[in-house]
Amino acid sequence: NEIRSAIRQFELCARIEALHNNGTLVAPGDLKIKLIEVPDTSVLGQIIGRRGAGVERLRAKHCIEFDTVEEGDTTQIKLTGLPDGIEAATVAIQGILNSVSKELEVSTELIGALLHNKANRLQRFGEKHFCTVEPKRENGHIGTSLSIRGLEEHVDACMKDILSFQNSAYEVSVADELIPQVVGAKAKVLTELQEEYSVYINIDRKNLVFRIFHEDAEPKQACADTLKKLIS
Repeated sequence: NEIRSAIRQFELCARIEALHNNGTLVAPGDLKIKLIEVPDTSVLGQIIGRRGAGVERLRAKHCIEFDTVEEGDTTQIKLTGLPDGIEAATVAIQGILNSVSKELEVSTELIGALLHNKANRLQRFGEKHFCTVEPKRENGHIGTSLSIRGLEEHVDACMKDILSFQNSAYEVSVADELIPQVVGAKAKVLTELQEEYSVYINIDRKNLVFRIFHEDAEPKQACADTLKKLIS
């Protein structure tokens, strides 16, 4: 363990020299260690990120080494690096530790739009507002609530943005008997439209409308025009 620790210190020194110190020599003795208390371990997931992406960002941006230390009921984050890097990483981590979690009730169609194409839109909303956005599960199934965690002002902005995305969907009316022809065999036509315009299209059979989701008006309008031509 001591050898591994020494190797990691030398690797960190080399990284700092190359990226943040203009090649000036950094010795292991120059490195400092800081421990940060984690009162709520459920927040660790947001700091670590999906597949460790959050930790990798901290390492790359601040040239620090990140570890978690558990002793009994106490969990701490251990940062190793130069003082400036540690301080900047601490500010970022404390921002997440001081975060709040809120729930947002949305439509079933919106959940489908957010999870479409490997949940790319869900991830983009989170990245845009520095939040973690996840659909809540009810009895093992995805429900119609989103759990959003981050600094309160970021969470509020994210919720507003998601609701705007939901409420700005375009609708195209269609007769019930025409839906199968417009959709195409195995939804081939709708799938091609979704790929061409980067939109998500929901079929509301109760109200007889196609509902088109996108962050911008232009792709929605172009898709809506194409759908109207198909229906005609």
